[in-house]
Amino acid sequence: MSFYTYATIDPRPQAREEALADLAATPSFGLEVTVTELAEACSLGNLDPQHLGGNAEVAAIEEAVNVPLPPEGARLVTVRADADSVGSMAVLAMRADGAELTGEVMERVQTIAAADKGHSEWSPATGFVPATTFDAVKAEVMNFRRDFVERVELTRSWLETGDFPGAEVAVAAVSAERRETVGLVEEVIASSTGRVAVITTGSRFGVSAAYTVAPVVVAVNPEFRFGGGEPHRKVTACQQRPGLVDLKAVFTALSETEPGWGGSPTIGGSPQGISSVIPTDEIVKVVEQHLL
Repeated sequence: MSFYTYATIDPRPQAREEALADLAATPSFGLEVTVTELAEACSLGNLDPQHLGGNAEVAAIEEAVNVPLPPEGARLVTVRADADSVGSMAVLAMRADGAELTGEVMERVQTIAAADKGHSEWSPATGFVPATTFDAVKAEVMNFRRDFVERVELTRSWLETGDFPGAEVAVAAVSAERRETVGLVEEVIASSTGRVAVITTGSRFGVSAAYTVAPVVVAVNPEFRFGGGEPHRKVTACQQRPGLVDLKAVFTALSETEPGWGGSPTIGGSPQGISSVIPTDEIVKVVEQHLL
């Protein structure tokens, strides 16, 4: 029997009552539960240095290496599966099983941490570059068609060995996706000041493409699907490094019109699970007002 169980929690406002009841019924430890009300309902605590902690220099997986272990039988939960949150679950499970996190394992932990803090991704501007196994891990942990426990297990496999079952197929899929989006940078538009790059695309490579134009980005996905749900307009605001724009102030200002904007000091966006109704031009204007 596994030391822990794993689950995702629906962060959408329309699912809030059900999510809170679920958390009240099951002792849970959060990994990047970014919604304050849900984080506070995690009875065993919540590990989220970047978002609720406001520290862009520390990834959850780095703290998972040393944080006191949740008790046996605890449920580890997140509101959005990515390499950092799912990797943190894998690290806690490895530690609970007595594994030593040294050598190449720690190198892979740091690979996840660096990618998460820099939200780095292959850029279409560089031309086609074949995907790596790590690129495949990042894609598969966000694949809602995979069982969530399976996603934790494949991430643990990669951390332990540098590989995971089905990696070859997953790598080929990411490589094919890259080939199809090489020209994406041509869709990026610079703002009137030239300091903000704007892109509208459904591709997950949109932000990396936009960073080739400016280090502050507003990315609009007109048909984003949360966990395979109904498509809706999702807006992301981000910066390549801290100190370019005050995103906390941006999210506060936008929340006056549309409550629910938030994120970390380097990346965040519109309310989860529902369509943002603020026009892109207005969002860009607010971002430019808070450039540093």
